[in-house]
Amino acid sequence: MIPFKKREKISDDKVRVVQRMLVHKSELMYYPKKCIKCGFCIPTCPKESRFLAEPDDPNLPGPVETDPETCYFCGICDYICPTGANELLINDEHKLIICENGALPELKPIKLKSKAGEPVDKILQGKIVIVPSKCPVDCKLCVDECPMEVIEFTSLKKDRKVKLNRDNCIYCFACKRVCPVPDEAIILDRTRILYDTEKEEGEFSNPFSDIIKALISIEAKAKTLGGLAARKSNLRIKELLREKE
Repeated sequence: MIPFKKREKISDDKVRVVQRMLVHKSELMYYPKKCIKCGFCIPTCPKESRFLAEPDDPNLPGPVETDPETCYFCGICDYICPTGANELLINDEHKLIICENGALPELKPIKLKSKAGEPVDKILQGKIVIVPSKCPVDCKLCVDECPMEVIEFTSLKKDRKVKLNRDNCIYCFACKRVCPVPDEAIILDRTRILYDTEKEEGEFSNPFSDIIKALISIEAKAKTLGGLAARKSNLRIKELLREKE
């Protein structure tokens, strides 16, 4: 049947969704080992084809999956990915037609390194504040979860101090997703996307407006910080405290 679509695991570090037509092949490659689980590709997907793989709690970071039936190979997940974990191939060539036709501007990222030493493009600006007096004693879930080593505590006591490497923050919300008291302990906001400003935002087509809305709008932030993550973190905190007893 034409077109033919399927998802296949090529190796532990390569998964692809492929669509074949008579003289045209589209492949969305996903490289799990490059993925830092920022989640940017999930809300920006116009077909809602991207999702986190844990069926029990989709609000927690995890391997990203793609629904081959709904994906239409637009390349937005490739465009927005800060690590190159997503790659769109058209007839075996890396190609982002949606950028070439002017629908999306060229991103102007700041080049960083992740906790694992891998290259990361910082494509968002924003603000982050940690209120250490609100942090539960002995909790450092945010430190462990952050892929960019942004947060450092002087201790895990109630009177702890915090050091923030704000230049390294990519505003992925990983810290807030695992924090048991996110509304009290962490103030985190995305304010803008780093892109070529030679053209005004309104000169681009709807996909760019949709990306901005998906990453920066109040609705997007509320969706990102679903309550399930906080509830699961509370359980993890209780387990940690029991281990210390």
